[in-house]
Amino acid sequence: MKIVKEKKEKNIITFEIEEDYQKVSEAMNSAFKELVKQSKVPGFRQGKVPRNIFEKHYGTGMLLEKAVSNVVNNIYPVLVEQKKLEPIDYPTDLNIIKAEENQPLVFSLSVIVKPEVKLGKYKGLKIQKVDDELSDSEIKKQIDSILDKYAEYGIVTDEQVKTDSIVNYSIKASVGGELISEWTKESSGTKIGSNMISEEFDENLVGMSINEMKSFTIDFPEDYQFTIAAGKEVDFEVTIKEIKEKKVPELTSEFVKKISDKETVESYKEDLISNLKENKKKEAEEKMRKELLENIVSDSPVDVPDILIQREINNILKRVDMSLRGSGLSLENYVKFTGKSLDSMKAEYRDSALFNVKSDLVLEVIAKTEKIESTEEEINKEIEKIANSYKTDVAIVKKNLSDNELDYIKHYLTYEKTIKFLMDNAKIVK
Repeated sequence: MKIVKEKKEKNIITFEIEEDYQKVSEAMNSAFKELVKQSKVPGFRQGKVPRNIFEKHYGTGMLLEKAVSNVVNNIYPVLVEQKKLEPIDYPTDLNIIKAEENQPLVFSLSVIVKPEVKLGKYKGLKIQKVDDELSDSEIKKQIDSILDKYAEYGIVTDEQVKTDSIVNYSIKASVGGELISEWTKESSGTKIGSNMISEEFDENLVGMSINEMKSFTIDFPEDYQFTIAAGKEVDFEVTIKEIKEKKVPELTSEFVKKISDKETVESYKEDLISNLKENKKKEAEEKMRKELLENIVSDSPVDVPDILIQREINNILKRVDMSLRGSGLSLENYVKFTGKSLDSMKAEYRDSALFNVKSDLVLEVIAKTEKIESTEEEINKEIEKIANSYKTDVAIVKKNLSDNELDYIKHYLTYEKTIKFLMDNAKIVK
């Protein structure tokens, strides 16, 4: 392999390469052996076509294309090693410049490499201290939330719909006299205050009684989440079928024993407050970490290739899909239900994806500069955590870990150590 020319433009390096004819000839022979297995030529059994007949039938171009692909696969690792490249994708824009009998093959290809980070100041930066003290109101709010979670709903017959009722109703929804099938049902239900259709819809139900019918109109904004009603005046006709009232339990020893392994209200509250304090401190630290990272990234210019942004957008969408599936939905159904498109969601997440990629690149450079890396002991501890979470043996987890998964663990640990290094070297001001 001989590099004839080399040109770099931003994060793309284009190489013009010359390869010895003998190696190209060998690659052509290998290409023929691969392609002939699937060839079908009248008068010959499949896979038994002579090369001269094959080339007449299919053309030499097919062999050359396959041969060049094989040549690139062979020389690419050598090119990466020789030029000390950090590629972020496979070679692109493969172009055959010269291919003649008994002459070296000349071709060009482009390699997208990891972008250069112009590291700004990252030590001694000032960040605002975030309050991590737990207030009595926060404790009360959490206890109320827990009690509300275990609330029961009983059917009432002589009450009106309240702001926290659960109601079943029949509903007709129409625009200009034409029914909206998605919202027209003999039986539907909602928890008042959840604003499933809209806040105004729920407000119209408050005060209604069982078997009462009410007609009202709602003018939905252009940016309403459901396209079936966006920018339209919708006429509703609702009849209340059933009302359920919420009964919130009291915080007693009996209740505590039912929902936890504690015996008394005091011990339960003590454990709850301890967890709340720990979570409050973690949240405060996370906010400070985020502020610090934003400051460092904004002061460290880097030209991010679009392919890295697109990859991160896809990673974000995968996480969104997993989260939705935990609620019984999928990304595909969510898109249909909200009237959005995958392209619009990708556009929404682009800024977040760009920041994530920039953060990763900047932290990687800082880690290299400060010689921060994960140790064997730290990696083993992390694998042990994974094993414990799945209630399995460490040896089994190690055996089943792929190289990519192991690299991810190393990357994650180095990322966390680098963030800790930055926090330790920051000036936290009140």
